[in-house]
Amino acid sequence: PGPVGPVAECGCAVCRKASGYLAASCAVVALDWQRRDSLAEWQGPDTALRGFCRVCGGKLFTRTADGQLRVAMGALAVATGGWIVARSGPAMCCTAT
Repeated sequence: PGPVGPVAECGCAVCRKASGYLAASCAVVALDWQRRDSLAEWQGPDTALRGFCRVCGGKLFTRTADGQLRVAMGALAVATGGWIVARSGPAMCCTAT
């Protein structure tokens, strides 16, 4: 895999609770899932749908209310070449307040 697009870092309360610290993610158009049987989703207090692994609890993705899919950088198994270009809150990541 080549470099990912711009990486955003979010420190809103919901992202901090989901990740344990700041959450870093990148926008993607589509994913090629290798397995979906351990995938689970939940609707948080914000308007974003969040995906996680039901086996280990690892955060995998966030789908915003406008349909943008953001993948957690820690969920990627290979080097991405991505750089954090935005240190902002909800506008880049989840729409939480």
